Amino acid sequence: AGLVKDAHRGEGLGNQLEYAGFDYKDLTVNGKFNNDGFEGKALLNDVNGKLDFSGLVNISDKYPVFRFDLIAEDVNLNALKLVESKGPALISFKFHSDIMGRFPDDFTGELSARDFSFYNNGYDLKIKNLQAEVPSR
Repeated sequence: AGLVKDAHRGEGLGNQLEYAGFDYKDLTVNGKFNNDGFEGKALLNDVNGKLDFSGLVNISDKYPVFRFDLIAEDVNLNALKLVESKGPALISFKFHSDIMGRFPDDFTGELSARDFSFYNNGYDLKIKNLQAEVPSR
């Protein structure tokens, strides 16, 4: 379920990536990618948060594969223009996905989140461990 057909390999440090009107700085990518997905590692070390992705997202198959780990550290969703709020909207978590399926009705696999925290305007939410398993049908 990896990327094979017309895959391109890339690695390097990007100066910036623009998304939703925000210029992300210090993006490092090492992996294979094509129109159907990405397999590899991507790191974002921006002043407004750190993201560490490692794994595979492949949407080409009948049952797409989402097998990856994502770590977010002090990501300021407001500064990155992903949400609108008064003051910083900070989120941190460790997320693991081992899911296959195109729609929630046909998902199979497991998801887990650890050390989740969200802070905004005095509201502080923390979840130590959350796990979901979807059995094969």
